[in-house]
Amino acid sequence: MKKIQIDDQTVIYKRSDQSKFYYVRVRSQQTKKLYIKSTKQTVISEARKFAEKLSMEIYKKETIGSVVDEKTFSFVAKKYILQIEDKIKNGTAKKIETEKAHIVQTKFLPFFKQTNFNAINQTLLQEYVDSRTKNLSYTISRTRQQTEVATWNALQQFAINNNYTVVKKELPKVNVAKSTKRVVFDNAQQKIIRRKLDELAKEPSKNKTTIEIRELLRDYYYLLIHSGIRTGNEMMRVRYSSFEYRNVATLSNKQQQRFFSDDQELLFCYLREGETKTDQRRETIIRTASGAFENALLNIASRTEHTRDIYEKHITQSRKACLKALFESDEYVIRFSSETDVLSLNDAKQVIRITRNSELLTKAFTKFLKDHSFYKDRNGDMRSLYSLRHTYATEMLEEGVSLELVAKQVGNSTSVLDKFYNQANVSASAYTFSGQKSDDDFAKRNMSKVDIQKKIKELKALLED
Repeated sequence: MKKIQIDDQTVIYKRSDQSKFYYVRVRSQQTKKLYIKSTKQTVISEARKFAEKLSMEIYKKETIGSVVDEKTFSFVAKKYILQIEDKIKNGTAKKIETEKAHIVQTKFLPFFKQTNFNAINQTLLQEYVDSRTKNLSYTISRTRQQTEVATWNALQQFAINNNYTVVKKELPKVNVAKSTKRVVFDNAQQKIIRRKLDELAKEPSKNKTTIEIRELLRDYYYLLIHSGIRTGNEMMRVRYSSFEYRNVATLSNKQQQRFFSDDQELLFCYLREGETKTDQRRETIIRTASGAFENALLNIASRTEHTRDIYEKHITQSRKACLKALFESDEYVIRFSSETDVLSLNDAKQVIRITRNSELLTKAFTKFLKDHSFYKDRNGDMRSLYSLRHTYATEMLEEGVSLELVAKQVGNSTSVLDKFYNQANVSASAYTFSGQKSDDDFAKRNMSKVDIQKKIKELKALLED
């Protein structure tokens, strides 16, 4: 019988050469009682992990006097969600807690259901991770994975605190999307996308939901590509009251002003604290020169509850007068026309609504890109709704807007912009805001052209030899 000593009290072994699984034997330090259990593992490293956890569980039970209250995963998960809902009612819940409750409800609970909470092992957790990723057409982002792991850890700690378990089980990590240069849409692609989205929004359908998604997707596109606001949670939480027109003199440089607007006023959007990715408040200038962003706001307002009345009352005066009247409303901008009483939802239900709508629009846009061969670029990198934000940032950089201002607009650090955003044409189009080219940059670009031509000549000479 092969034995492997883990510590003074713990041994793992196989009963015979024909034995499939490793067994663990633990001698209690307190009562000297002998515990023997199958690890259900055939790999020594996994059997060792099982043995170490069992040893710790026995130690905790006998030294602390803890008796685990055996419950199903469903029971523990629902208790955890109820605790967060109570915090929401009391106004003490953090935004991240409502997101965690949603993940438990929609991701963990459907998979584990009536499984005994203490029976969940690494094999079952790996099955969960595999089931989460096998049907996805994209790679999970690092942020999403971190949030899911944090949620699992919070649920485990809740279970320990309430005597439902004594040992934490680790959620396996999945392969996350690698950090690469952001994929964007060029001008020609944008022109086709605009035309195709307009056509799609006008297509008849017997399904009312399909019509709603198509209409909102068209306007969602314009809102994202002219603002740089993140798709999903950030844009979904924007309200009409988040916007304000301010005099163009706010920006001191004329070229900078022209990039955003050719009007006497600039449109600002205020993203509230706790409603951005970084949880920090942010002020961003909307690009309104084409009028497409404002038209999208008006289109959505004309279809949705409460804002429809404001639209019909003020649109006959002027577009701007109507928008300014809308900006007095606290209604969320991104809503389907069939949604009612959105503001009456509590935080937990609001998170569910936002997540559902975001997923519907993401799925619809991915299908749209695939239908029109825009889903992947020549390198095989995939585009998504997030590519509209990348396009917005890239166009600002290519127009010579300073890296600092772009970073402030999109809520990223200058180092992130410099590392990830496509800046292939930035140096070629870089102007100072006074309209003068940098002589140093000009000289460097010309020198690089000379070097390239010289290398081409040298290569030709080698080929001829």
